[in-house]
Amino acid sequence: MVVRTILAVALAAASLTTRPVPAWEIRPNFDLLTDPDLTVPPFDLPALDPRNPRLWIESLESSDSNLVRTCVHCIREAHRRGHPGLDAARPALQQRLGDSRLGPEARYQLASALIELDARDAADVLFGATDTELLKLLIEPELARWNYEPVREVWRARIADANADRQLLKMAFQCLVDVQDKESISGLAAIALDPLRRSDIRLAAARAAGQIATTGMESNAARLARAEGTVIDRLCAAALLDRHASSETQSLLAALGVDPEPAVAAAALDALFRIDPQLVVPLAERSMASPDAKVRWQGQRAYATRPTPDRIAFLGLQLDDPHPDNRGYVCEELFRLAAVPEFDGVVRETGMTALHAEGWRSQEQAALLLGTLDHKPAAGLLVDRLESDRGEVQIASAWGLKKLAIPETLPALLDKAIRQQDQPQGGGFAEQIAHLFEAMAQMGYAEALPAMRRYVPEASGPAIARSGAIWGLGLLLAGEPDEGLAAELMARAADFPGGPGNPPEDPLVRQMASVTIGRMQASSQLDGLRRIVGPARDLNSDDFAAAWAILTITGTPVPDWVPPEVFDIGWPLEAVSE
Repeated sequence: MVVRTILAVALAAASLTTRPVPAWEIRPNFDLLTDPDLTVPPFDLPALDPRNPRLWIESLESSDSNLVRTCVHCIREAHRRGHPGLDAARPALQQRLGDSRLGPEARYQLASALIELDARDAADVLFGATDTELLKLLIEPELARWNYEPVREVWRARIADANADRQLLKMAFQCLVDVQDKESISGLAAIALDPLRRSDIRLAAARAAGQIATTGMESNAARLARAEGTVIDRLCAAALLDRHASSETQSLLAALGVDPEPAVAAAALDALFRIDPQLVVPLAERSMASPDAKVRWQGQRAYATRPTPDRIAFLGLQLDDPHPDNRGYVCEELFRLAAVPEFDGVVRETGMTALHAEGWRSQEQAALLLGTLDHKPAAGLLVDRLESDRGEVQIASAWGLKKLAIPETLPALLDKAIRQQDQPQGGGFAEQIAHLFEAMAQMGYAEALPAMRRYVPEASGPAIARSGAIWGLGLLLAGEPDEGLAAELMARAADFPGGPGNPPEDPLVRQMASVTIGRMQASSQLDGLRRIVGPARDLNSDDFAAAWAILTITGTPVPDWVPPEVFDIGWPLEAVSE
């Protein structure tokens, strides 16, 4: 009965309105994916037969390496699934790890299991088992995570060995960083300065030294940052200063921040920013002119962190950045800055300028920004941008108009939706249609009903466009059952793989069909909805959509949705009943 109550609450909560989109998620999202929330509720993990862990632990003593590996696999998998009580296997795992009779694969699996069980009390045993490269690579990072002191000498000796294996050497660098071993700084710096070492080893050592040392690397970095030095020299110079903040450091990083090699400039600018974002501001516009996206982002970040009206206007130009992450970041930062009263006006003006610009990227990001800001004066221009030849702008403009929700735009939205239906599909056709239908439905525009109904029949358009139309029908016809439409929707909702449809209906269309039946209160389709609902152990989104509709129509959850009490079975090695 507890599960039944939880299910009822979950289904009822699904009808609540969706939360606002956070600033860091400014995306042209579809409301139909969250309203209602059709996330399948979790059920309790099936129980693990208590005889199984005992069997696995006892069988670890076997002389058969294959059987030992099977037991270890079962223990690890049961732990991953969240079954309790697997810590009892630690002593047996430790004992077998030290058994030289076992093959390397079995010992690797035993060590992996101890690590997965976070067996810190087995650190000595694990350290003693690092007699192969594979076991070193597996075990040593965990010993660093546990701050196991005895292994530090191994890492220090390794970085002093000019013939050390590259992979083990790089791992030692990272382990020394993880434990913040200050005794290794000089050795790491010596490797970074050595022109005879491989470039990747030098840079890895410089990064490790720079992440441990907070002072004292300035002279080494100055040697490496000379104009006649190589790119790897300058990369190492920037890396060595990663956690420094002295005035000498700032001067060195500022010089490296305009380096012609983007990797050097980006690293130096990042280090400068962490000292003080203001230090990057004088270099920001030059950075934003770089052909490299990471360098441009450093300048964008500096202006966004230390804003003025002029800098915000300049950031508006960055909405046209070729890299999607960069222009998305600028859009989100402008939205954040609009919350500051003194910057709100200039952000909105900047957005309108970008929406007027010729670049499609600017238009796309401006539509997202102004829609999120609910900037009503943008509506007319957004209607014009619905006709863009770029799918990204088509989608963003439709989404922006949906966010603005201005009734005066409804005839234009319907006109565009109808024309899109009759045009060749391409670009942002399907997504734009879905946003337009969502917008019209949310504003209660009943004139859109005929256009939406055209998308109900099988294969009448792309799945997202049909889903938007069917979802919109549910809002517009809420509480008003249309029996003919309800029967059509039931045919769509019940068209599963293996059913009469060839091919079967799209899953999202099936779910939206059930939702709209529920919102219309079409009680004539309850039998069909009940046939869709499967047992709790086979629960999926189709089942949940149908159950949501039943709850919406009747006010009660599906009565037989009680998860069966079953054991977690199917293990490679299981206890059997006599």
